[in-house]
Amino acid sequence: MINFLNADAWVEMKNTPSEKYHLIITDPPYMKYTSRSQTEGEHAISGVFSPTDFDRFAMNIFRLLKVSRHAYVFTQFVDQDKRDIYGMTLHALKKAGFVHNQTLIWTKRNIGMGTGWRAQLEPILVLTKPNVNQGVSAYREFAKSHSNLLKDFPSVPAERMVHPTQKPVELGVFLIRQSTDEGELVLDPFAGVGTFLLAAGQIKRNVVGYEILPEFWKKGLYLMKHFV
Repeated sequence: MINFLNADAWVEMKNTPSEKYHLIITDPPYMKYTSRSQTEGEHAISGVFSPTDFDRFAMNIFRLLKVSRHAYVFTQFVDQDKRDIYGMTLHALKKAGFVHNQTLIWTKRNIGMGTGWRAQLEPILVLTKPNVNQGVSAYREFAKSHSNLLKDFPSVPAERMVHPTQKPVELGVFLIRQSTDEGELVLDPFAGVGTFLLAAGQIKRNVVGYEILPEFWKKGLYLMKHFV
């Protein structure tokens, strides 16, 4: 079951019981970018991460994740303001209590937004919420062994992009399969157009996602209606 809500992730996470989810997978809104809407015109995306949001995000997802389970957090090395997004994100997640298992490097078909040296590699933090009473042996195992270099998941072609940071569904399917079983519950608190929700639904996982902007939420609903 897919539950995709037009809602504020911060509010929804605060009101959700602890240790509800078997997996959290998300690409937080670290950076500023512009959205165009026929009804609202051009505007900057709201909710871009401030320095305090890194800690708030980490503490929220740590509380919501079940013990011994995984989280995948997409990040970037630096943003347009030259902030060390990778370092700030990892520091906050480790401070919240996560164990850093690995960093995956996703190689994309297209280079990223911006000017100058534009990113074609995207880091994905792989994390575990430890069981402090049982140690490392209590962690859930990943489904299969794999290189941390992800080369087989081309980025979404420009003509199919409906969100500036849209991820390929196949990448979501691969990661979700690595860390969950059928029927388990997945969360993407910053869902965009719902790529990871669509991926979870295709492989019979239950999933919850939030998107604060109606423009992207409606596009996501259309995708789910036509492709699940």
